[in-house]
Amino acid sequence: SGAEKPNYEQLQSKLEQVNNENERLKVRCNEQQAQIDELETANKALNKNCANYDDEIQRLKQDNRRLKQEAQQYNQKIVHLSDEIPKHKEEIQRIKQDNRRLTQEAQKYDQERQSLNDKIQRLEQEIERLKRPSASSSGRTKLSFVASSESPRIPVATFAMTTRISIQIMLISSNFGLQI
Repeated sequence: SGAEKPNYEQLQSKLEQVNNENERLKVRCNEQQAQIDELETANKALNKNCANYDDEIQRLKQDNRRLKQEAQQYNQKIVHLSDEIPKHKEEIQRIKQDNRRLTQEAQKYDQERQSLNDKIQRLEQEIERLKRPSASSSGRTKLSFVASSESPRIPVATFAMTTRISIQIMLISSNFGLQI
């Protein structure tokens, strides 16, 4: 008899070992299946995120193209406006010169107006002085009178002075474009 036959107990022990190993492998298989299920769920979520990211990438690419076009338009506008800057600077200089010239003219006219106002005031004072009756008419030159249809008799000196003042006022007003 060469080989020994395993006995029942040995077979029972072997069967128990195999069953234990089978149970251990089932548990391990279940654990790995649960892990596979988790990984598949995570994979689905990642694929969904990836699709969302792909959509976002496409949207960002479109935005990028649009922004590049806008930037190009703004750059063209900047170049165009940069070309206009010297023209505007020249215009500003011309306007400043005109402003200085007009300011000087205005000052000159103000001085002339003030001088004419002073002259008018002196002439009005002279008129008032001439209108007043003379204190001593007996020893002085007698004034002759001119007849006028609009007014009573006016001394010739007063009439001449009034005429001269009227002419000066008309000249002054014509210098300033006034109509009397």
